[in-house]
Amino acid sequence: MNHEDDSEVELPTVSAGEIAAELTPDARAEREKLLEARAAVQKRLDAVPPLQQVYAVTPQPITPAHLLERGSILKPAAEVTPGALTAVRQLPPDLDSGADGERRLALARWITDPRNPLTARVIVNRVWQYHFGQGIVNTPSDFGFNGDRPSHPELLDWLANALVENGWSIRWLERLILSSRAYQQSAAPNAKAQSIDAGNRWLWRMPLKRMDAEMLRDSMLAVAGTLNPQRGGPGFLLQKKGDRGSYIYAAVDRDGPDLWRRSVYRFVVRGGDRIFLDSFDCPDPSVATPLRSVSNTPLQALTLMNNQFAIRQAGLLAGRLAREAGPKPAGQVRRAHQLLFGRDPRPPELERAGRFLERESMAEYCRALLNSNEFVYVP
Repeated sequence: MNHEDDSEVELPTVSAGEIAAELTPDARAEREKLLEARAAVQKRLDAVPPLQQVYAVTPQPITPAHLLERGSILKPAAEVTPGALTAVRQLPPDLDSGADGERRLALARWITDPRNPLTARVIVNRVWQYHFGQGIVNTPSDFGFNGDRPSHPELLDWLANALVENGWSIRWLERLILSSRAYQQSAAPNAKAQSIDAGNRWLWRMPLKRMDAEMLRDSMLAVAGTLNPQRGGPGFLLQKKGDRGSYIYAAVDRDGPDLWRRSVYRFVVRGGDRIFLDSFDCPDPSVATPLRSVSNTPLQALTLMNNQFAIRQAGLLAGRLAREAGPKPAGQVRRAHQLLFGRDPRPPELERAGRFLERESMAEYCRALLNSNEFVYVP
């Protein structure tokens, strides 16, 4: 065998016509029948819808676990079995049900048991936090002695019991909170209440809430008329993996309809840069963040003014105003206020806008509106 030439040898290709020409008439007819039968089977296979796939856990044999003397794996002590929190005295803590799958089922039943006072309270507190910016308990992942005390303990108890009585319906809970007087009250300040409760812990007014990073991005897409309503399917990536096999993902300036989907479909990369989102306290996914910090920095205003995503969306918003309100600046300004603020502009605002547009473009005016507190903050 000659090893001097290691290049791949290209084999000659034979066409279907050449194959058929070498066959006898009977063999050729038999071949045609087999090809037709194969095509019919393939057509039936293609008509079968794709099968649903799920992630599942295969039960595994139980490996005994032991206490370790002074933490040494070479000195196993007494065997330990799975159990729940003994502080929840309404339910037995023992979850040792034998098989692997039965243990997981026992834990699920313990968590969702109506007699468990912790699960419903945690859910209620989280939903309350999303609407008011802070929970009834300010430490949403710690209801123990090291956590915060509830500001309204009776309200927390009542909401938790009512949630269970209404079939654990989050929709029912949302409707209840949004129709309450607490949620519908004004955000206007009150000097007397301010002197008593400066932190608004007892909700004497509706707290002003800045939109979080993802909500702000989606809102900019919505008012610009570019939000892609596609639901489900693969996510989109705003980063690019580093060279030479690096696991560091750098943010890249990408744009287009495929990336204008809701931020919930964003592919989250641990440790990756997120330029626009980072400026508005979007937490690093490698760190558990039960309650986001809310900062107020000059970098946020600079991001809304200079980030390429913000600049492009401002230009697209200007194009939408021209299409929907006509060529006159006053009509475009009125439509802009309706889209961003849900109201018509006041006479002084119309006057200032007119003077601004004598010198600058409508896209620049849209950039200024997107940077306004009235758009960024939700009363």
